[in-house]
Amino acid sequence: MGILSGFGLLVLGSVTIAVIYTLFEKHQERRLIQKGLIAPYQGYNEMHFKQLKDDGYKSIAIQRIRRGDSSGKIALKDAIKLYEQL
Repeated sequence: MGILSGFGLLVLGSVTIAVIYTLFEKHQERRLIQKGLIAPYQGYNEMHFKQLKDDGYKSIAIQRIRRGDSSGKIALKDAIKLYEQL
């Protein structure tokens, strides 16, 4: 196996893991919404993000912060800063 094919397999594996992880997080969020543990996303609301932080749902809170307000999607780095400021 050459270096390029080994690198290609590494990239393919990492992309596959990233897709599976993303799908798992979305499934987890839907399950929590169905159980009534968290409210569905209804727009940019810092009070809701603070409640998610207090309940320990860090990844869901950061995802919802990243969706942003009407001006567009927020960068991950900025979303983490906003999350830490809550």
